[in-house]
Amino acid sequence: MGKGGNATTRQAVVPEPTSRKSFETQEWMLINGIQYDVQQFKRKHPGGNVLKYMLGKDATHVYNEFHARSKKADLVLKSLPSRPVSEVPASVAEEMKDKKVEADAALLADYDKLRAELVAEGVFEPNLTHVAYRIAEFIAIFAGTFYLLSKGHFWMGTLAAGYSGGRGGWIQHEGGHLSLTGNTKLDKQLQKFSIGFGLMCAGGMWNHMHFKHHATPQHEGKDMDLDTMPLVAFYKEALTRSPRRKMASAAWVAMQPISYIIFTCSAVTYFWNVYLHPRFVIRTKDFVTPFWWGMRIAFHVAAAGSWMGGLKQLAMSMYFAGIYLFWNFSLSHTHTPIIEESDHVSW
Repeated sequence: MGKGGNATTRQAVVPEPTSRKSFETQEWMLINGIQYDVQQFKRKHPGGNVLKYMLGKDATHVYNEFHARSKKADLVLKSLPSRPVSEVPASVAEEMKDKKVEADAALLADYDKLRAELVAEGVFEPNLTHVAYRIAEFIAIFAGTFYLLSKGHFWMGTLAAGYSGGRGGWIQHEGGHLSLTGNTKLDKQLQKFSIGFGLMCAGGMWNHMHFKHHATPQHEGKDMDLDTMPLVAFYKEALTRSPRRKMASAAWVAMQPISYIIFTCSAVTYFWNVYLHPRFVIRTKDFVTPFWWGMRIAFHVAAAGSWMGGLKQLAMSMYFAGIYLFWNFSLSHTHTPIIEESDHVSW
């Protein structure tokens, strides 16, 4: 299911003649053999400041994977000041070598070979039967949740609601990666539905954070999934290298196997629900996500028969959803090697 849709090898975007801007700022990147000046564009990048992680590097594979089905991205790239790599001055060419632009050629060639094999096996083709099953499961559990809550089964109902919201995390994750149905517009709406109704969050905000992880996985100072101190230390080096390490006491770190489950997971979830994601929705003028938030609140108010009862149900179900999501998250991320901030490892 990984990338869904278009998995073909992309052709280089041939730029229109543009005025030559200075490439001396090092705010450039290579994509398909062309050097692009992104000094003016980096603040406008729809994916946020993840762009800065590839400055002065060969971003061909990153660009192709993140924008595999985006014609708009190609048009934007075509509009940027650029020059063929053959016109790059010798001094800049040496700098590229210093930044290991060429050093990963063999590794990336192996990656291309592996990817081609996966394409041939159909790994990237959407599995609509499985997608339909996951959506039906998501809706069915919430239907059962409504029944339980409306009959007064508070704990069973809120636990089921949290579980369903967590299960919907898969739908929103694949929708965010545009790898659900092969239709990008539909995938985006399915993400907004599943994360909005299921988790009271915003898909756009999640994408903004999550894509930084994919651009620089397990890289200190870049991968947001490692930026967890002082709430929790996912790897032991965080206790000596994190900028916020002094904010976590030894006693708190010693308790984290327990505190992470009963406190940290829900604390992060509530922070997302109450502040981080609503702020993003307001800034981006996203009117669809609040609709699903309203539907979820109405769902609980109807089940409880009162506003206070409904909000109490919602708060407890978000507590359980946070545990489901972040517990799974920690199991998926904590066992892989960490890259120090000063190291360069190919995407």
